[in-house]
Amino acid sequence: MSANWYDSTNNEREGPVTPAKLKKLASDGWPSGKNDQRIRTNCLSRVWRIAAERAHYASARIVAQRRFPRCAASCRSLLPEVSDMFQKLVRCSSIAALMLWSLASALAQSPAEDIALRERIDEVTREIERHPGDVSLLARRAELYQSGGRWELMKSDLDRVIAVRPRDAKALALRGLASGAAGDSKRALADLDASLEIEPRNAFALGLRGNVLMHLGQLGDAIDSFGRSIAEKPLARVHFDRGFAHELNGDLQRAITDYSEAMRLDPELVDAACARGQACQQTGDFRGAVKDFDHCRKWKPDDPRATLALAWLLATCPDAAVRDGRKALVLATDLCDPILCSAPETLNALAAAYAELGEFGKAEALLERAVALSHFAPDFHEASSRRLQVIRGRQPIREATVPLGVLPRPMQEVPRTISPDEALAAPADVLGSQYLQARSIVTLCTIASAGATVDAVLDGLPLKITAANASRIRKSLDNRLAAFTRAIRQRGYARLAGGYRAEATGGCAEWGLDTRPVIIEQDGFDIQVSQGNVRHMGVVVESQVEFRHDMNTDITIGGRIDDSRIVFVTADRGGIAGAADQRCTLTLTPSEIAGADWAEAFAGRALAFQSYEEYGRMLADLERSLELRPDAQVYALLAYVLATCPDAKMRNGRRAVAAAEEARKLAVGKMDVMVHICLAVAHAEAGDFAEAAKHQRKVIDLVAGEEKLQQTERLRLFESGKPFHERRAVEP
Repeated sequence: MSANWYDSTNNEREGPVTPAKLKKLASDGWPSGKNDQRIRTNCLSRVWRIAAERAHYASARIVAQRRFPRCAASCRSLLPEVSDMFQKLVRCSSIAALMLWSLASALAQSPAEDIALRERIDEVTREIERHPGDVSLLARRAELYQSGGRWELMKSDLDRVIAVRPRDAKALALRGLASGAAGDSKRALADLDASLEIEPRNAFALGLRGNVLMHLGQLGDAIDSFGRSIAEKPLARVHFDRGFAHELNGDLQRAITDYSEAMRLDPELVDAACARGQACQQTGDFRGAVKDFDHCRKWKPDDPRATLALAWLLATCPDAAVRDGRKALVLATDLCDPILCSAPETLNALAAAYAELGEFGKAEALLERAVALSHFAPDFHEASSRRLQVIRGRQPIREATVPLGVLPRPMQEVPRTISPDEALAAPADVLGSQYLQARSIVTLCTIASAGATVDAVLDGLPLKITAANASRIRKSLDNRLAAFTRAIRQRGYARLAGGYRAEATGGCAEWGLDTRPVIIEQDGFDIQVSQGNVRHMGVVVESQVEFRHDMNTDITIGGRIDDSRIVFVTADRGGIAGAADQRCTLTLTPSEIAGADWAEAFAGRALAFQSYEEYGRMLADLERSLELRPDAQVYALLAYVLATCPDAKMRNGRRAVAAAEEARKLAVGKMDVMVHICLAVAHAEAGDFAEAAKHQRKVIDLVAGEEKLQQTERLRLFESGKPFHERRAVEP
């Protein structure tokens, strides 16, 4: 058999890649290897470099929501599938990397393509049922399973093929591929060796064998196998793989040669340019590295890796002719807004750029944040701490021969423990946001305990919460919150006013913020920030104020107290729906809560309390609003809640009737439907069903369509001597 059949199983020909493949790969699992951890980690860096880094940036929105806000909604919907993939990737083999590099494109695939693949599989399956002895049909279906990443089914079909045709070199090589992708490197190597005994010059099997050997840490043998594959058929992807093996082996010049040849054979293999750029950087060829990183950025503008690498190189290069702090700052800022950035890699690049420009104060603040946010990666945390000391010595960073890459974010089983000392050392904004994040996930644990599966992100790492692990996660978070509480109390917190006037500049509408008055409730360092009918959970740490946006809990907005005023500043992109392209600055000035214009603020907060089913506080705010300014709509709402509240303790028919009558007086001929509805339900709650029915008939005369049918049903309820009560959103 000719080695040309490599083309029929090349990744580029394996069929459509869809989100379903990510989910399938995650559910199949990747067995842990028993090989040298350092070699396995190095090999896995290829997976992260080509697939998982980019997917993580998209799903966890470390970069995507800030740089590419249009992706945010779709990325959020794909987070469960991608998070599952991360959990398995950290244990997968290098052979899985061979297949998974293409899966990053799953974010852009159409579901129709996955349906087409299933239809093709079903069609071949029917053919197999009609011709059970035709193993060529099994081989065809195995290749379709390969396209969908269904490795166990692929192996099962190939087992049957090989049982009939034990010297089928292609089937043996494909089973080796499936075994390797499933994490069974020993069986993969055995199958590939068997295939090569039959066809020793098979380029595909030789290249695949090189990947398996690389995973096993046998770099010399891997390089030899790649070389034999290239001798039979030079392919860009195999040159790229051999370059990576050379790089792992410390032979950067040979790695650069292979990456260059891969680019010559396939100019669209941009990953080769990125890899060559990093290799050039490590050898001191900084100009060559800059050229390669620029090439990557132009070909892959949505991929943050090359931009990050280039920003770092321009900020830290020892060659003054190459160094460009201003351009480095522009590049790093394009990845992550310095004001709210929480990605420790980008924070390092931003700090290096500011230090190069002589702005050591800003650089120090950014590196302090990077140190606080990088505990999940101990080596990187230590490097960030070392750089912080350099910055504090008023010296720029010079580490250009050490590439700055994206850290892997493996799925965490249980949140790590945070000590009181760590909490005390964190910058105020980081401590505040981590506190709010932990409180939010405690709520998600309650939801998961009821049987739901919740995908969350904590400390920048994916976290899956289920009924099985919710109690352990909750216990870990309780310990974390205790450490945060002690730290905040020890550091102190400002006392805020109860009311503030608001001034909004920039694109505040996209962030759900405006100029309406703000009411703040404070209980120690815990606060609630209400504007309109939205109530945000917040915290005060020293003079830093942080609140989690109630309309999009992925957003935390921070501000500082400046001469009694609080100035909140958002990122320059993102917003509630991911469409904001301007920063919002919200300035709050303390104000006495007095005057008619505060009535709307309390009425709005009443609606927020209603959404949380806090009816007692809702009624109190409606009455406070009416004290400040009598209003027909507010009286009508008060009457309706007093009459129909799901909580029987809150209902009061007599007060409801009085409020409804006040609404009728103030409406003076307007709001007829609302007024009669309130009068009807109020009289019914007070036991006067004849009066309730009279007003309900007027309601029916004023409405049409489906609403008329609903109001007619309510009339029958009153005529039977029963009041109308709303139901809770979730009945106990």
